[in-house]
Amino acid sequence: RRLSLLRSLPLRGVLTTNFNPLLSGITPFDASAPATYRRVLRHGRSAPQHAQSSAAHDDLPPAELNSIATSDADGLHYPQSDCPVMQLHGSLRQPRSIVFTREGYRRLLYTNPSYQTFIKSAMSSFTVLYLGFSFSDAYLNELRSEIVSLLGRDGPPTAYAVVNDKSELQCRFFLQHEGVQMISFDTSTEGWGGFDSILEELAAAC
Repeated sequence: RRLSLLRSLPLRGVLTTNFNPLLSGITPFDASAPATYRRVLRHGRSAPQHAQSSAAHDDLPPAELNSIATSDADGLHYPQSDCPVMQLHGSLRQPRSIVFTREGYRRLLYTNPSYQTFIKSAMSSFTVLYLGFSFSDAYLNELRSEIVSLLGRDGPPTAYAVVNDKSELQCRFFLQHEGVQMISFDTSTEGWGGFDSILEELAAAC
């Protein structure tokens, strides 16, 4: 259900730190990564599938490299996403691309400068929606801090985050100092269904 709701949102791109194929995309180490960067930064989302020609997805990678999974009684399916998907920390289909050590982070940041440029460009140019993001990735936090310094703390939020169990004080801190508007739900009263309810409201509003 959550993946279905994600597919319905009008996103320019989906950037995930997960390795698994539920969100399957290009990694920063793929030769086609620059084309995906360009797609996110310059072109955005394709028209809905029911309203587009068969050629409208020609500039997107094939479904096995650009999909958001769906499920039914027959199991999981991996239809092509209408927007680019990028697995920032690598993919299980390419074990050598997986990043979860300091050495891996250094390799990603300092031997792949176009990746860092892409992340900064995306964060500074578009409003980011964080879903299931812990804000504990030190190197991503450093990049976010650079964007806050660049854009300043005045004006509307530069990002929104659907999170659980954040206090009003924590939400205010993130808005004032990080430029992130927290959309928090209470698991003690709503359980994790609160996450689904927020996604449903977002999808309905779009």
